[in-house]
Amino acid sequence: MDKFAFLKKDTYKLAKGKREILRGLHENDISIVFLANDAEENFKSEIRSKCMASNVECVDEHFTKFQLGIMAKLDVPCAAIGIHKKQ
Repeated sequence: MDKFAFLKKDTYKLAKGKREILRGLHENDISIVFLANDAEENFKSEIRSKCMASNVECVDEHFTKFQLGIMAKLDVPCAAIGIHKKQ
């Protein structure tokens, strides 16, 4: 899967924020997670470790919270988004 394919299409369901991402990882329903490079280190460490435990790729060097918020179609910055697996 192309890491950035979700930017080209509007067909991917997103998990936005810590709670949705952690739930999706627990349910094995997330295929990739994008972390904002300006998010707090404690937050990034927790998400990275959960991704590693779930064998899910975690990308954290490309986007800011502001950019992830725009990608998720939110009116506020977002520290992380996850892409749900296709059903």
